[in-house]
Amino acid sequence: MTAVMLYIPNLIGYARIAAMLVSFYLAFGCTSPTDCDVNRADYKTAVLFYMMNFAGDLVDGYAARALDQCSKYGGVLDMVTDRTSTAGLCALLATLYPREALVFTALMVLDIFSHWFHVVGAEMAHTHHKQHQTSFFLKWYYGCYPLFAYCCVSQELYYLSRWILRYATPAPVLVGGVDLAMLATFVFLPVSRWILRYATPAPVLVGGVDLAMLATFVFLPGCCMKQVVNVAQFWNAAGNIADLDQATRKHKKEPPPWRPPRHKPGPESRRTQKSRAPMPHAAGFGAWRDFDQEGGSQYEKVFGLQRTS
Repeated sequence: MTAVMLYIPNLIGYARIAAMLVSFYLAFGCTSPTDCDVNRADYKTAVLFYMMNFAGDLVDGYAARALDQCSKYGGVLDMVTDRTSTAGLCALLATLYPREALVFTALMVLDIFSHWFHVVGAEMAHTHHKQHQTSFFLKWYYGCYPLFAYCCVSQELYYLSRWILRYATPAPVLVGGVDLAMLATFVFLPVSRWILRYATPAPVLVGGVDLAMLATFVFLPGCCMKQVVNVAQFWNAAGNIADLDQATRKHKKEPPPWRPPRHKPGPESRRTQKSRAPMPHAAGFGAWRDFDQEGGSQYEKVFGLQRTS
């Protein structure tokens, strides 16, 4: 273990991981790792631990800059914790809302695809993942911090809102297998509204505002825009990585530039063009021997033979 692993921001990262694991353990209503039931989950405590994890994500970056403890290890730890937290939350929502399971699974896959390509592309270009942008849309997104913060926070709060509303809102009132709320809206409004007034509990209020309204009209637009950014981020990073590969292959195929020899031999050291003549059968089984400018071959010099002509 090195000193970098014990930096204050990284300790915050470890606490985030612990809070995330506890949150998911409670959210799935587990009494053991192999015995889970979301219907008996202590969702309020689970949401509290997840909010602690989310709050740690807001302060670890400030702590790293304030204490001059920025590190690549901390950046990787923060990124992986963010992605696994979002993936786990999407998996939980897919369990709580079976009819929307495909939607939440697709959001989880898109999030991992986008950020993995984005970070690897930035690492190959030796830049920070928030600075390596070739798309005007992404430059505008990362350059406008209020917009960037709104989209990231809205995504998390929308997921949390859906999580809370799953437990706070009771099952719909059914009349002949049809949701009474749907009948109230499209068929017979007055009588149904009177019944639903007593059948449906008071809405979940956050600061005096209905949480369902916040989720729909405040958090959902930011969450949708974050998915658009994820698609653009993936496409931009994929193109950059492919361009780097293409440039590398082109560089390998190009022949090396010609360079003149370091030392040119003088006229006195140049040897004449070697001539080849058949060696006598007794001397070398019909092999070839090379004569230099003095008329003798290496074979004759080694064995002391004399040339006769």
